[in-house]
Amino acid sequence: MTLKEIKVALVASHRAGDWETAKALSQEKQKIKRAAKPRCIDCGVPIRKTSNGTISVRCYMHHVMHKYYSRALTNSMKTLACLVLCLLSYAAHAQFLATTNSATFAWNAVVDPNLSGYQLWYWTGTLTNVHSVPASQLTERVVNLNWASTYTAAVKSVVTVFGTNVTSAFSVPVMFVTPAQPVLTPAAPTGLSIIGP
Repeated sequence: MTLKEIKVALVASHRAGDWETAKALSQEKQKIKRAAKPRCIDCGVPIRKTSNGTISVRCYMHHVMHKYYSRALTNSMKTLACLVLCLLSYAAHAQFLATTNSATFAWNAVVDPNLSGYQLWYWTGTLTNVHSVPASQLTERVVNLNWASTYTAAVKSVVTVFGTNVTSAFSVPVMFVTPAQPVLTPAAPTGLSIIGP
């Protein structure tokens, strides 16, 4: 029966005083009305229209949970992915430091209005290297030094006068010895299994 037919039969049963039939028809009418109402896809609770007249697919509680908790879950997954990438890059950086030789140098600032920078010189034997350093920087890190070698390092200041760079004499040099190359054991294979007779 359609909702219209039930209404007609309900009026007729009320006029006739057939209360049992009227009760059964009222229950049937409620079932049809409930089935016609939009329901939450998560819990089945009837959904009301929103203030702008649209009908949601979730009840208010599940709408809030879906909107905010799924966003929080997405943010948590982003944070977890970022943490994993940071840990991997930290492990790679630690491996890099373990397999390369480096030294960090620091010096006092030169007070000169024409100062344009510094030059960090370091050498071992006949091999000489130079790093140009901006005037605002008073430290410099040098990587990939030779293992078990004696180095000498010194700094020069650079001033610019009438468009020409003029360098100072060397600072008091420092000497240092790099350590012997460490032996890093390779990673052990994983996932050993028997795949045949």
